[in-house]
Amino acid sequence: MNKKILLLVLLTCGVILFYLKSIVLLVFLGIIFALVLNLPTVYLQKKGVPRNAALSISFVLLLLIEMAVLLIIIPALYTGLVKLIDVLPSLASQLGGFYGSLQSNYSFLPSALSLMPDASQSDSINAIIEAVVNSLGNISGVLADTFVVLLLAVFFLINPLEYEKSFLTLVSPKHHNKIKNVLLELKTDLEAWMKTLGLSITVTFLLVFIALSLLGFPYAFVIAVIAGIATSVPNIGAIIPIVPIFIFGITGADFTLTVWATIIYVTIQITESNVITPAFMKKTLNILPAGILIFQIVTAQVFGILGVLLAVPILVVIIVLIKAYYTEPLAKNSV
Repeated sequence: MNKKILLLVLLTCGVILFYLKSIVLLVFLGIIFALVLNLPTVYLQKKGVPRNAALSISFVLLLLIEMAVLLIIIPALYTGLVKLIDVLPSLASQLGGFYGSLQSNYSFLPSALSLMPDASQSDSINAIIEAVVNSLGNISGVLADTFVVLLLAVFFLINPLEYEKSFLTLVSPKHHNKIKNVLLELKTDLEAWMKTLGLSITVTFLLVFIALSLLGFPYAFVIAVIAGIATSVPNIGAIIPIVPIFIFGITGADFTLTVWATIIYVTIQITESNVITPAFMKKTLNILPAGILIFQIVTAQVFGILGVLLAVPILVVIIVLIKAYYTEPLAKNSV
């Protein structure tokens, strides 16, 4: 009877969590940010800085980094989009001329007029402007959520033992040691993931910045920053930097340079995605790239875009829980 009641309680909690999944993910993200803030906080404490001061310094430093990244990326993208709108007519004319000469040599191709949309040039420009405005609105929402998450992270770090005690009151005292060990393992594995992610971001940023700078591509630093941040989203994030490469290439470089920049970036990204990051993940977390991709598809269906961003830490939590409550108990029983 007790097992049936426990199963019913677990199912009820699962349904509640599913309908409150956005809030649950924000809280989970707050825990992730708390662990991120804890790394420099612990480092500063080892240097003799009091904990509260170390936490304050870490929080301000993280905010400054976020603001610096936004001040680097947003103005550059805005300038690039404005220039792109200006060059769209001439670009469309050049593409039309190129396709016309191609169609004259290969008669089986449809005429250029049949491929042109019915919308006017002004309609196309208005659509681009509307997309930019919507993107800025989404960025504002993300910034607001980020601020809430940072506040949660600070609250978690001010007195983490109190939150642990509150959590332990929900379960029987005989399970407290087991849960403490699981929480410690979760902290260790999530911190290992963060260090791996930080190393991947740094390597990607440096490779893209050096390569595009040597190529003489405009806004190499901005693209490198975007590429580094995009690395935090395994597999899918690799596509994101191609957009600014196209924007800055079309507006500030010739077509050949843009093609070379794209080829170089794709080469770096393939190397990073298939060699560097998998090696780090395999060594620190024992997670294979295919497993991450499959789990990203699942989390995207369940949680949306935030699930894609948090796929790896969610997978880490699931693996630790399975090892603690399923795999290892079975292994002990089989000895």
